[in-house]
Amino acid sequence: MQRVFSRQAVRKVRLVGDSIRMGYEPAVMSSLRTRQGVDVAAVPSDLPPSWAEVIPMGDTQGGTSRNILENIEDFILQHELDILHLNCGLHDMAREGSPDNPQPRVSLEECAPRPASSWLPQPDLTRPAASRYASNLRAIVRTVREAKPLAKIVLCTTTCVDLETQVAVEYGIYRSNEDVADYNEAMRGVAEAEGVGLHDLHGAAVRAAAEGGLGEDGVHWTEEGAEALGQAVAEHLWSRNCSWQVAGA
Repeated sequence: MQRVFSRQAVRKVRLVGDSIRMGYEPAVMSSLRTRQGVDVAAVPSDLPPSWAEVIPMGDTQGGTSRNILENIEDFILQHELDILHLNCGLHDMAREGSPDNPQPRVSLEECAPRPASSWLPQPDLTRPAASRYASNLRAIVRTVREAKPLAKIVLCTTTCVDLETQVAVEYGIYRSNEDVADYNEAMRGVAEAEGVGLHDLHGAAVRAAAEGGLGEDGVHWTEEGAEALGQAVAEHLWSRNCSWQVAGA
């Protein structure tokens, strides 16, 4: 069955997030243009060759959930959109300091939370704790919902990290998988309470990390890793989770 496109059928997607989002955004844009079953020849010449148009955030740094909330007009509300895919958390959970004795450290094994005895620097009190992070997410969701009641909102879980590598390269700002788990649990609670979508990008990140996709700093991703994350985001957007309404003929 050939897909018939109209201007109304081309959905506008806004990806909002930090440098992890910067890494995978090009792969999402590319993948959404070439998804299986889309007949590019069937798209009218005055429309982009895809069933979805990504409104790129480019190299704009979203930062913490608080920063996104404070800049919500520029980052989100000023744009015409049908889908908001929001990825933030790594900046919220970042801790500053250096270990006097960095053993034991958090390993990459399965990207699973490690025992509480693993070394962690003291929390940076200027950054949102998990409870404040949840409050910020709720405020973002409610503000977007009020301004754009027809838009689909998808919260995206934070990707895994490797604290051992961060310490080894003296990254200076540290994230752990204990905190990743806590913040993702907070996000799940918000998604459930607010009735919005949830995308488990963390699961895709664990798989990509197992294949060597996590970068040399233990936080960011290699080109291959970013490609895998982008494919996961595109797959989620393509799936029924985002309720695309493309007419068939």
